[in-house]
Amino acid sequence: MAYYGSLWIGGRDFQSDSKSSIAGLFKLTKASEVDQQFILGEGSWIVEIKKGYDVIVARCNNDYGYNQVLTESYRICQQALDLLSVLYHHTLAIKSYSSEYHIIYKKDKEYILRSIGLAKIGFDISVTVEVKDKYGNIKPPQKPLPPEWIPAFRYYRLSQLSDDLEDAYRNLFLSFESILSKFQRKSKRESETQWIISTLQFLATNFSLDIFKSKDTTLISQISEFVDLQYKENRCRLFHAKNPSDLLPIDDINPELLLKSYSSLLRVWRDIVSNCQNLSIGGGCVTYVGFRELMKPLPNTSYNLMITEDDSPESKNDKLLSPKQLPCYQLKNVIFNLDKNPGEVSVFGDFVPDKLKSLQIYRIGLITDGILFVIHGIKEGLTLSDIDRYEVEQIIQMKNKNTPSTNFDRH
Repeated sequence: MAYYGSLWIGGRDFQSDSKSSIAGLFKLTKASEVDQQFILGEGSWIVEIKKGYDVIVARCNNDYGYNQVLTESYRICQQALDLLSVLYHHTLAIKSYSSEYHIIYKKDKEYILRSIGLAKIGFDISVTVEVKDKYGNIKPPQKPLPPEWIPAFRYYRLSQLSDDLEDAYRNLFLSFESILSKFQRKSKRESETQWIISTLQFLATNFSLDIFKSKDTTLISQISEFVDLQYKENRCRLFHAKNPSDLLPIDDINPELLLKSYSSLLRVWRDIVSNCQNLSIGGGCVTYVGFRELMKPLPNTSYNLMITEDDSPESKNDKLLSPKQLPCYQLKNVIFNLDKNPGEVSVFGDFVPDKLKSLQIYRIGLITDGILFVIHGIKEGLTLSDIDRYEVEQIIQMKNKNTPSTNFDRH
């Protein structure tokens, strides 16, 4: 069985397959003050919280693939946290989904443990521009027109203030709809999706939106794909409340997809405000495209994705994956994804643990040309026993100092 510290996550039980478990483990805002278990999902899920641990785990015996385990275990964990708050007056929340989580899923009779970690790369560059006349004299900058306030900006600010991704998305979508209605009102004959598509077509045609300029497909195809992702996959689930079962938006949401949707919606929103509102809203020193180009040489370096049992605390000054000089194990089948999400790249690798031993992993690192490029620490250690395969996805996220937040990490 796989463990996080002394907390059982799940995996294969070689004595009884009925006791083998898929599972999802998520980080919490703070350590629990109680030991507690809940049986949920009509008895199929067991959720466990351990005193002194800042994680929650949900496990069951179903044959679920990765995406289904992620969605279902996250949903069940939220229900358990609701019960914990009501019954025991102990209120906790799941931290940012992308910071760290661990999923055990089943594929072709194998029990696979996948760890997802996040490393941020910060950029902070100042640029000043001087304009000179033909005689070389510096011309004073033109005073910009005072910005016009519109209601959409209130929803945007509330979105950025939130440390909850669902609330942030709802407010950003309200801001998006508000700014669209400024340019084109919805007619009674139009459905909401028809109105959104029509208005985006109007803005893209008349104001030359940068976001919909791909030469690989038509304008209407780009807009329709965007609306399908935003409206059908997320907006409807987060807003509709026609009956009591619809009042829990976080009960049927894939957190990875929602985070991707938020980033995509934010890019379109900023494009509209910049081009259609004539506002200079401030940009990052490195664009998403620029960040991708910076990361592009990585797959061509001499790289290794590695793990170690060294429990040294993670530090930004780390030069070695294992400061204690313990063995480091190299993952196989390493793949770079330069298009994980806007402003994100990822590296993925795996290995079969039983070819080594029951490792207790504390540190994961990407090493390029012999230099430790990124590192991710697992606080309590991850014991790799009785699983068929271990996978690691290390996400590398661009973080500009003066750009909107797309990482809703509760503190």
